[in-house]
Amino acid sequence: MDNQKVNAEMKNYQKIPQILSFVDEEGTDKMQEQIQTNYKQVKLDIVKLIKNELERIENDSNLTHLMRRKEIKREV
Repeated sequence: MDNQKVNAEMKNYQKIPQILSFVDEEGTDKMQEQIQTNYKQVKLDIVKLIKNELERIENDSNLTHLMRRKEIKREV
């Protein structure tokens, strides 16, 4: 590795501008809160997607064979 070339290249680096700030009007950093909110929404969206797809497969006679048959509950 050529340290001189690396150092010369590093001098040409430009700072990436900040596009979005997570600091509110009161100066509180809300990044973790926003990440958590987005994470929860993605989880909800995925659950909804899976539910819709399972329902679609269940209602399509060409796809029902892909579903596991529900076990019959036995009373003890």
